[in-house]
Amino acid sequence: MIHRLKHFPEITYVLQPSEQQFSGKLSPFSEEIISFVNALSQALLKGSDSANQPNLVALGYWLRKSNIESIKSEFLGNSAYIYKPVGTVFHITPANVDIQFAYSWLISLLMGNLNIIRLSQQESEERTILLNVIGSIIDSQAYPNIASNNVFITYPHNDQITKAISLESDARMIWGSDTTTRAIKAITSKVSCRDIVFSDKYSICLLDLQGVSDYHQLANGLARDIQAFSQLACSSPKVIFSVGKSNLPEDLIDKVYRHLTKENYSSARTTNHLVAQQMCAARNELLKVVRLPQLTVLQLSAFSTEVLDWHNGEGLLYWINIESIEQLTNVIDEKCQTISHFNIDQTLLIKLINELPINTVDRVVPVGQALNFSIVWDGYDLTEYLSRKVTVIPGR
Repeated sequence: MIHRLKHFPEITYVLQPSEQQFSGKLSPFSEEIISFVNALSQALLKGSDSANQPNLVALGYWLRKSNIESIKSEFLGNSAYIYKPVGTVFHITPANVDIQFAYSWLISLLMGNLNIIRLSQQESEERTILLNVIGSIIDSQAYPNIASNNVFITYPHNDQITKAISLESDARMIWGSDTTTRAIKAITSKVSCRDIVFSDKYSICLLDLQGVSDYHQLANGLARDIQAFSQLACSSPKVIFSVGKSNLPEDLIDKVYRHLTKENYSSARTTNHLVAQQMCAARNELLKVVRLPQLTVLQLSAFSTEVLDWHNGEGLLYWINIESIEQLTNVIDEKCQTISHFNIDQTLLIKLINELPINTVDRVVPVGQALNFSIVWDGYDLTEYLSRKVTVIPGR
Protein backbone atom coordinates (compact mmCIF):
# COMPACT_ATOMS: atom_id res chain seq x y z
CA MET A 1 0.00 0.00 0.00
CA ILE A 2 2.82 2.41 0.84
CA HIS A 3 4.02 2.48 -2.76
CA ARG A 4 0.49 2.76 -4.20
CA LEU A 5 -0.35 6.03 -2.43
CA LYS A 6 0.97 7.97 -5.43
CA HIS A 7 -2.24 7.11 -7.25
CA PHE A 8 -3.95 9.77 -5.10
CA PRO A 9 -2.99 13.26 -6.36
CA GLU A 10 -4.47 14.85 -3.21
CA ILE A 11 -1.72 13.30 -1.07
CA THR A 12 1.35 15.34 -0.27
CA TYR A 13 4.45 13.44 0.80
CA VAL A 14 6.11 14.97 3.81
CA LEU A 15 8.72 12.23 3.93
CA GLN A 16 8.68 9.93 0.94
CA PRO A 17 9.51 6.20 1.14
CA SER A 18 12.46 4.76 -0.72
CA GLU A 19 11.59 3.61 -4.23
CA GLN A 20 13.41 0.35 -3.55
CA GLN A 21 11.26 -2.33 -1.96
CA PHE A 22 13.46 -4.52 0.20
CA SER A 23 12.49 -8.07 0.98
CA GLY A 24 13.99 -8.04 4.44
CA LYS A 25 11.25 -8.22 7.05
CA LEU A 26 11.59 -6.26 10.26
CA SER A 27 10.85 -8.05 13.50
CA PRO A 28 10.14 -6.46 16.89
CA PHE A 29 13.25 -4.73 18.21
CA SER A 30 15.39 -5.87 15.27
CA GLU A 31 18.97 -4.63 15.05
CA GLU A 32 18.14 -2.16 12.26
CA ILE A 33 15.29 -0.64 14.27
CA ILE A 34 17.31 -0.34 17.49
CA SER A 35 20.18 1.31 15.61
CA PHE A 36 17.83 3.75 13.86
CA VAL A 37 16.07 4.74 17.07
CA ASN A 38 19.41 5.28 18.80
CA ALA A 39 20.60 7.48 15.91
CA LEU A 40 17.40 9.54 16.19
CA SER A 41 17.83 9.89 19.94
CA GLN A 42 21.41 11.12 19.56
CA ALA A 43 20.46 13.54 16.80
CA LEU A 44 17.69 15.08 18.90
CA LEU A 45 19.79 15.33 22.05
CA LYS A 46 22.85 16.78 20.33
CA GLY A 47 21.38 18.70 17.40
CA SER A 48 21.67 22.49 17.41
CA ASP A 49 18.12 23.00 16.10
CA SER A 50 16.40 20.58 18.48
CA ALA A 51 18.38 21.73 21.54
CA ASN A 52 16.09 24.77 21.88
CA GLN A 53 12.91 22.66 21.61
CA PRO A 54 12.13 21.06 25.01
CA ASN A 55 9.58 18.63 23.53
CA LEU A 56 12.16 17.32 21.05
CA VAL A 57 14.76 16.95 23.78
CA ALA A 58 12.18 15.02 25.83
CA LEU A 59 11.54 12.73 22.84
CA GLY A 60 15.26 12.16 22.39
CA TYR A 61 15.61 11.33 26.07
CA TRP A 62 12.71 8.86 25.93
CA LEU A 63 14.39 7.16 22.95
CA ARG A 64 17.72 6.77 24.72
CA LYS A 65 19.22 3.30 24.39
CA SER A 66 18.77 2.28 28.04
CA ASN A 67 15.04 3.01 27.94
CA ILE A 68 14.50 1.14 24.67
CA GLU A 69 16.45 -1.83 25.97
CA SER A 70 14.27 -1.83 29.09
CA ILE A 71 11.11 -1.86 26.95
CA LYS A 72 12.59 -4.62 24.80
CA SER A 73 13.50 -6.74 27.80
CA GLU A 74 10.02 -6.44 29.27
CA PHE A 75 8.32 -7.16 25.94
CA LEU A 76 10.41 -10.18 24.99
CA GLY A 77 10.46 -11.57 28.53
CA ASN A 78 7.96 -14.37 27.89
CA SER A 79 9.68 -17.00 25.76
CA ALA A 80 6.45 -18.99 25.37
CA TYR A 81 5.57 -16.93 22.28
CA ILE A 82 7.03 -15.90 18.96
CA TYR A 83 6.48 -12.17 18.53
CA LYS A 84 5.54 -10.78 15.12
CA PRO A 85 4.52 -7.34 13.81
CA VAL A 86 0.80 -6.76 13.39
CA GLY A 87 1.42 -5.63 9.78
CA THR A 88 0.62 -2.22 8.30
CA VAL A 89 -0.34 0.50 10.78
CA PHE A 90 -2.20 3.65 9.75
CA HIS A 91 -1.60 6.57 12.13
CA ILE A 92 -4.15 9.42 12.10
CA THR A 93 -2.43 12.01 14.28
CA PRO A 94 -3.65 15.18 16.05
CA ALA A 95 -3.02 18.80 15.14
CA ASN A 96 -2.94 20.20 18.67
CA VAL A 97 0.07 18.15 19.84
CA ASP A 98 2.35 18.58 16.87
CA ILE A 99 4.95 15.86 17.55
CA GLN A 100 2.60 13.25 19.04
CA PHE A 101 2.86 11.41 15.72
CA ALA A 102 6.46 10.51 16.58
CA TYR A 103 5.55 8.52 19.69
CA SER A 104 2.74 6.75 17.86
CA TRP A 105 5.03 5.90 14.92
CA LEU A 106 8.09 4.91 16.95
CA ILE A 107 6.24 2.44 19.18
CA SER A 108 4.83 0.82 16.04
CA LEU A 109 8.25 0.89 14.37
CA LEU A 110 9.82 -0.85 17.38
CA MET A 111 7.30 -3.64 16.80
CA GLY A 112 8.57 -4.02 13.23
CA ASN A 113 5.45 -2.70 11.49
CA LEU A 114 5.05 -0.91 8.18
CA ASN A 115 3.70 2.56 8.89
CA ILE A 116 1.62 5.16 7.08
CA ILE A 117 1.56 8.35 9.13
CA ARG A 118 -1.04 10.96 8.24
CA LEU A 119 0.09 14.32 9.58
CA SER A 120 -2.05 17.37 10.16
CA GLN A 121 -1.83 20.03 7.47
CA GLN A 122 -1.04 22.48 10.27
CA GLU A 123 2.73 22.94 10.32
CA SER A 124 4.98 24.06 13.18
CA GLU A 125 8.65 24.82 13.62
CA GLU A 126 9.01 21.96 16.09
CA ARG A 127 7.48 19.41 13.73
CA THR A 128 9.55 20.65 10.79
CA ILE A 129 12.78 20.25 12.77
CA LEU A 130 11.81 16.73 13.81
CA LEU A 131 10.86 15.66 10.28
CA ASN A 132 14.12 17.08 8.92
CA VAL A 133 16.07 15.06 11.48
CA ILE A 134 14.14 11.87 10.65
CA GLY A 135 14.57 12.51 6.94
CA SER A 136 18.32 13.04 7.21
CA ILE A 137 18.76 9.72 9.06
CA ILE A 138 16.60 7.83 6.56
CA ASP A 139 18.49 9.43 3.65
CA SER A 140 21.77 8.11 5.05
CA GLN A 141 20.88 4.74 3.42
CA ALA A 142 21.94 2.92 6.58
CA TYR A 143 18.37 1.77 7.25
CA PRO A 144 16.97 0.46 3.94
CA ASN A 145 13.97 -1.44 5.33
CA ILE A 146 12.88 1.50 7.46
CA ALA A 147 13.31 3.84 4.48
CA SER A 148 11.07 1.72 2.24
CA ASN A 149 8.42 0.76 4.80
CA ASN A 150 7.52 4.11 6.38
CA VAL A 151 5.81 7.06 4.77
CA PHE A 152 4.69 10.44 6.16
CA ILE A 153 1.84 12.07 4.27
CA THR A 154 -0.76 14.76 4.59
CA TYR A 155 -4.00 15.33 2.73
CA PRO A 156 -7.21 17.34 3.18
CA HIS A 157 -10.35 15.67 4.50
CA ASN A 158 -11.03 12.83 2.07
CA ASP A 159 -12.94 9.74 3.15
CA GLN A 160 -12.03 7.85 -0.02
CA ILE A 161 -8.31 8.09 0.67
CA THR A 162 -8.81 7.21 4.32
CA LYS A 163 -10.95 4.23 3.30
CA ALA A 164 -8.41 3.01 0.74
CA ILE A 165 -5.62 3.10 3.33
CA SER A 166 -7.85 1.59 6.03
CA LEU A 167 -8.73 -1.37 3.83
CA GLU A 168 -5.03 -2.21 3.56
CA SER A 169 -4.21 -1.58 7.22
CA ASP A 170 -3.95 -4.13 10.01
CA ALA A 171 -4.24 -1.49 12.74
CA ARG A 172 -5.28 2.15 12.97
CA MET A 173 -3.91 4.49 15.61
CA ILE A 174 -6.60 7.18 15.82
CA TRP A 175 -5.69 10.32 17.75
CA GLY A 176 -8.12 13.23 17.94
CA SER A 177 -11.38 14.63 19.16
CA ASP A 178 -14.47 12.53 19.76
CA THR A 179 -15.84 13.87 16.48
CA THR A 180 -12.69 12.83 14.60
CA THR A 181 -12.53 9.36 16.10
CA ARG A 182 -16.20 8.67 15.39
CA ALA A 183 -15.74 9.78 11.78
CA ILE A 184 -12.66 7.60 11.26
CA LYS A 185 -14.22 4.56 12.94
CA ALA A 186 -17.24 4.91 10.62
CA ILE A 187 -14.97 4.49 7.59
CA THR A 188 -14.76 0.90 6.37
CA SER A 189 -11.56 -0.92 7.25
CA LYS A 190 -10.18 -4.42 6.90
CA VAL A 191 -12.30 -6.85 8.90
CA SER A 192 -9.35 -7.83 11.10
CA CYS A 193 -8.10 -4.25 11.55
CA ARG A 194 -7.43 -3.21 15.14
CA ASP A 195 -8.60 0.30 16.03
CA ILE A 196 -6.65 1.87 18.88
CA VAL A 197 -8.48 5.07 19.77
CA PHE A 198 -7.24 8.09 21.71
CA SER A 199 -10.16 10.48 21.93
CA ASP A 200 -10.93 13.59 24.02
CA LYS A 201 -9.62 13.39 27.58
CA TYR A 202 -8.71 15.82 30.32
CA SER A 203 -6.33 15.60 33.26
CA ILE A 204 -6.21 16.97 36.80
CA CYS A 205 -3.67 17.63 39.51
CA LEU A 206 -4.17 16.64 43.15
CA LEU A 207 -2.22 18.52 45.83
CA ASP A 208 -1.96 18.48 49.58
CA LEU A 209 -0.13 21.66 50.61
CA GLN A 210 -0.51 21.08 54.35
CA GLY A 211 2.91 21.07 55.94
CA VAL A 212 4.67 22.14 52.70
CA SER A 213 6.85 25.21 53.19
CA ASP A 214 9.10 25.02 50.11
CA TYR A 215 7.21 25.27 46.82
CA HIS A 216 10.22 25.14 44.48
CA GLN A 217 9.94 21.48 43.43
CA LEU A 218 6.17 21.65 43.10
CA ALA A 219 6.24 24.90 41.12
CA ASN A 220 8.86 23.53 38.72
CA GLY A 221 6.85 20.35 38.17
CA LEU A 222 3.56 22.18 37.60
CA ALA A 223 5.21 24.53 35.13
CA ARG A 224 6.64 21.58 33.21
CA ASP A 225 3.24 19.88 33.05
CA ILE A 226 1.34 22.89 31.71
CA GLN A 227 4.05 24.40 29.49
CA ALA A 228 4.42 21.56 27.00
CA PHE A 229 2.29 21.76 23.83
CA SER A 230 0.65 24.96 25.16
CA GLN A 231 -1.31 22.85 27.68
CA LEU A 232 -3.30 21.27 24.82
CA ALA A 233 -2.18 17.67 25.41
CA CYS A 234 -4.77 15.47 27.12
CA SER A 235 -2.31 14.68 29.91
CA SER A 236 -1.65 18.33 30.82
CA PRO A 237 -3.61 19.24 33.97
CA LYS A 238 -6.40 21.73 33.50
CA VAL A 239 -7.80 21.53 37.03
CA ILE A 240 -6.02 21.58 40.37
CA PHE A 241 -7.71 20.07 43.40
CA SER A 242 -6.08 21.17 46.64
CA VAL A 243 -6.85 19.14 49.76
CA GLY A 244 -7.46 20.88 53.07
CA LYS A 245 -6.47 24.52 52.63
CA SER A 246 -9.26 26.83 51.51
CA ASN A 247 -7.15 29.82 50.50
CA LEU A 248 -5.55 30.30 47.08
CA PRO A 249 -1.74 30.04 47.57
CA GLU A 250 -0.66 33.02 45.50
CA ASP A 251 2.98 32.55 46.46
CA LEU A 252 2.90 29.10 44.81
CA ILE A 253 1.15 30.50 41.75
CA ASP A 254 3.81 33.21 41.47
CA LYS A 255 6.57 30.57 41.62
CA VAL A 256 4.85 28.48 38.92
CA TYR A 257 4.69 31.57 36.74
CA ARG A 258 8.39 32.28 37.28
CA HIS A 259 9.25 28.71 36.18
CA LEU A 260 7.34 29.13 32.91
CA THR A 261 9.42 30.11 29.91
CA LYS A 262 8.06 32.86 27.70
CA GLU A 263 5.85 31.42 24.99
CA ASN A 264 4.19 32.99 21.98
CA TYR A 265 0.61 32.05 22.71
CA SER A 266 -2.17 32.61 20.19
CA SER A 267 -3.75 36.03 19.75
CA ALA A 268 -7.02 34.60 21.09
CA ARG A 269 -5.53 33.57 24.44
CA THR A 270 -6.60 36.63 26.44
CA THR A 271 -10.12 36.51 25.02
CA ASN A 272 -10.44 32.77 25.66
CA HIS A 273 -9.35 33.14 29.28
CA LEU A 274 -11.73 36.04 29.77
CA VAL A 275 -14.61 33.98 28.35
CA ALA A 276 -13.80 31.15 30.76
CA GLN A 277 -13.74 33.64 33.64
CA GLN A 278 -17.09 35.17 32.67
CA MET A 279 -18.78 31.80 32.18
CA CYS A 280 -17.62 30.63 35.61
CA ALA A 281 -18.83 33.90 37.11
CA ALA A 282 -22.21 33.45 35.44
CA ARG A 283 -22.53 30.11 37.23
CA ASN A 284 -21.77 31.83 40.57
CA GLU A 285 -18.74 29.60 41.02
CA LEU A 286 -15.89 32.10 40.58
CA LEU A 287 -14.15 33.01 43.84
CA LYS A 288 -10.91 34.65 42.75
CA VAL A 289 -8.84 35.45 39.68
CA VAL A 290 -5.05 35.60 39.41
CA ARG A 291 -3.88 36.82 36.02
CA LEU A 292 -0.19 36.83 35.10
CA PRO A 293 1.49 37.20 31.68
CA GLN A 294 1.91 33.44 31.14
CA LEU A 295 -0.62 32.08 33.62
CA THR A 296 -4.28 32.57 34.56
CA VAL A 297 -5.76 30.89 37.64
CA LEU A 298 -9.49 30.85 38.33
CA GLN A 299 -10.44 29.70 41.82
CA LEU A 300 -13.85 28.04 41.77
CA SER A 301 -16.20 27.03 44.55
CA ALA A 302 -17.05 23.75 42.84
CA PHE A 303 -16.11 21.69 39.80
CA SER A 304 -18.22 20.31 37.00
CA THR A 305 -16.93 19.01 33.70
CA GLU A 306 -18.86 21.74 31.85
CA VAL A 307 -16.15 24.28 32.72
CA LEU A 308 -13.74 22.29 30.55
CA ASP A 309 -15.76 23.34 27.50
CA TRP A 310 -14.32 26.85 27.94
CA HIS A 311 -10.76 25.71 28.56
CA ASN A 312 -8.48 26.31 25.57
CA GLY A 313 -5.13 25.75 27.25
CA GLU A 314 -2.31 28.26 27.01
CA GLY A 315 -1.70 28.58 30.74
CA LEU A 316 -5.19 28.40 32.29
CA LEU A 317 -5.82 26.56 35.54
CA TYR A 318 -9.04 26.01 37.46
CA TRP A 319 -8.34 25.76 41.19
CA ILE A 320 -10.77 23.98 43.51
CA ASN A 321 -10.30 23.32 47.21
CA ILE A 322 -11.66 20.05 48.56
CA GLU A 323 -11.88 18.74 52.11
CA SER A 324 -10.85 15.17 51.28
CA ILE A 325 -9.69 13.07 48.34
CA GLU A 326 -12.88 11.04 48.48
CA GLN A 327 -14.77 14.02 47.02
CA LEU A 328 -13.17 13.32 43.65
CA THR A 329 -15.23 10.16 43.23
CA ASN A 330 -18.28 12.34 42.67
CA VAL A 331 -16.82 14.90 40.27
CA ILE A 332 -14.43 13.27 37.78
CA ASP A 333 -15.66 10.99 35.03
CA GLU A 334 -14.47 8.53 32.39
CA LYS A 335 -12.91 11.37 30.39
CA CYS A 336 -10.29 11.91 33.10
CA GLN A 337 -7.03 10.47 31.83
CA THR A 338 -4.22 11.46 34.22
CA ILE A 339 -4.02 12.45 37.87
CA SER A 340 -0.73 14.09 38.74
CA HIS A 341 -0.15 14.29 42.48
CA PHE A 342 1.99 15.99 45.12
CA ASN A 343 2.31 15.13 48.81
CA ILE A 344 -0.47 12.53 48.60
CA ASP A 345 -0.03 9.20 50.38
CA GLN A 346 0.10 6.27 47.95
CA THR A 347 -2.41 4.31 50.02
CA LEU A 348 -4.94 7.09 49.51
CA LEU A 349 -4.23 7.18 45.77
CA ILE A 350 -4.79 3.44 45.42
CA LYS A 351 -7.97 3.68 47.48
CA LEU A 352 -9.20 6.50 45.23
CA ILE A 353 -8.57 4.54 42.02
CA ASN A 354 -10.34 1.50 43.43
CA GLU A 355 -13.38 3.58 44.38
CA LEU A 356 -13.70 5.39 41.04
CA PRO A 357 -15.83 3.87 38.24
CA ILE A 358 -13.91 1.13 36.43
CA ASN A 359 -13.35 3.17 33.25
CA THR A 360 -12.15 6.34 34.98
CA VAL A 361 -8.44 7.43 35.10
CA ASP A 362 -5.67 5.72 33.13
CA ARG A 363 -2.57 7.15 34.80
CA VAL A 364 -1.49 8.40 38.24
CA VAL A 365 1.93 10.09 38.20
CA PRO A 366 3.91 12.57 40.31
CA VAL A 367 3.66 16.26 39.44
CA GLY A 368 6.19 17.05 36.72
CA GLN A 369 5.69 13.72 34.93
CA ALA A 370 2.24 14.28 33.40
CA LEU A 371 3.65 14.48 29.87
CA ASN A 372 6.11 11.59 30.21
CA PHE A 373 5.20 9.11 27.51
CA SER A 374 4.85 5.43 28.32
CA ILE A 375 4.20 2.28 26.29
CA VAL A 376 0.99 1.97 28.34
CA TRP A 377 -1.20 4.89 27.26
CA ASP A 378 -4.89 5.46 27.88
CA GLY A 379 -5.00 1.95 29.32
CA TYR A 380 -3.54 0.32 26.19
CA ASP A 381 -0.26 -1.58 26.28
CA LEU A 382 0.83 -0.37 22.85
CA THR A 383 3.49 -3.04 22.40
CA GLU A 384 0.76 -5.67 22.81
CA TYR A 385 -1.77 -3.98 20.51
CA LEU A 386 0.81 -3.33 17.78
CA SER A 387 2.18 -6.87 17.66
CA ARG A 388 1.01 -10.46 17.47
CA LYS A 389 1.87 -13.40 19.70
CA VAL A 390 2.24 -16.67 17.85
CA THR A 391 1.92 -19.80 19.95
CA VAL A 392 3.96 -22.83 18.99
CA ILE A 393 3.02 -25.95 20.98
CA PRO A 394 5.52 -28.77 20.52
CA GLY A 395 4.38 -32.29 19.90
CA ARG A 396 6.06 -35.50 20.90
